[in-house]
Amino acid sequence: MTISTTTWESIASPVSRDQACGEDLRLDEGSSRLLYHIRHLRHQATSEERQVATGDVDKSALQTRWKEIFSEVVELLTTRSKDLELLTYLLESALRLDGFDGLHRCLNSVTHLVVNHWPDLHPCTDRADDELRIRHLNGLNGIDGDGTLLPVIATTPLLGAPHTPAITLSRYLRAQDTTGSKSKRDERQDVLDSIKSDAASVSSEIVQASREAIDLATNAFKELDEQLTSRSHAEFFTSAIRGRLQGCQEAFAYIFGSPPLPLESPADMTLPEHASEDIAGSTEPEPDDSADNTVVSVHANTADAQLDSVRSRQQAMDSLVEIARYFERSEPHSPIGYAVRQIIDWGNMKLPQLMEHLIPDAQARDTFFLLSGIPTPRDSELD
Repeated sequence: MTISTTTWESIASPVSRDQACGEDLRLDEGSSRLLYHIRHLRHQATSEERQVATGDVDKSALQTRWKEIFSEVVELLTTRSKDLELLTYLLESALRLDGFDGLHRCLNSVTHLVVNHWPDLHPCTDRADDELRIRHLNGLNGIDGDGTLLPVIATTPLLGAPHTPAITLSRYLRAQDTTGSKSKRDERQDVLDSIKSDAASVSSEIVQASREAIDLATNAFKELDEQLTSRSHAEFFTSAIRGRLQGCQEAFAYIFGSPPLPLESPADMTLPEHASEDIAGSTEPEPDDSADNTVVSVHANTADAQLDSVRSRQQAMDSLVEIARYFERSEPHSPIGYAVRQIIDWGNMKLPQLMEHLIPDAQARDTFFLLSGIPTPRDSELD
């Protein structure tokens, strides 16, 4: 389902000229029934989702249920009330119906309302109690347990276009699990290989659009966090959702590769004016021996400092740990940090252990040990 731009615009627009945020549905018995109805629909939908795994509920029927919730919530937000509880249900349904693109656009609408109408967003009967006002939004992340949006993010297809079987964060994490018996690990490795094989057949246009949707959703959530935190007196809990969205970025980068670097523009490649004159054959300036000596000296000193800074294997390994931490912190979507971590793990293994890790086939591994003269782990234990 693709949600139209006009839908998002209507949600962000004022309810009326006199009351931008409309009425509080909780203050009138007739209006409150509308809110109870939405809650009931959502409760039914989430209950049915838990039954999907057993095959008791048809997935298409479940989608219809969430479409109904989305439609009725949009109607209330547009014509009756700008309400934080309704916005929470809107976020839940938008992600389910339109994936990360829907989440991104919905987050933008919520942020717009927070920025422009925060004091008047309902419920606002007691403006001092912001904890009560944002409790439904906090339920998305969870405070003492998992929030309602976390499993939805994990099971949302990473690709915007239909793909069977769906490539999701949940499926990727299960395939990456290294616990259990060897047969279980081999089985999960087969799944991971299958995921990467499936990914190879996806067009670059779909990959790029899907990557952008996840990145935009991640950035939109950060923006909502900043805007709401600056206005609310209560804490807005976000760490779990941030981590889950970051996990989606990392999984996408692992499966489909890192995004290509932007090409240099012609302006970046233009030679400076004096350089083009030199190429054309202008008279070269006399070399400055003192300047050359200074440059050579600086380069030599820098190289010596780099060589002298690492004096032991442990110091080198510690430097690799720092490098891994840097990339994990500054480029969490990049595989570089994980690759360096893998090198560190391998570097801490004894050679027989490393060979067991790199050559999973026992017969091929034993042949390698025999021909190379490397003792097997069993031989090492006997020694």
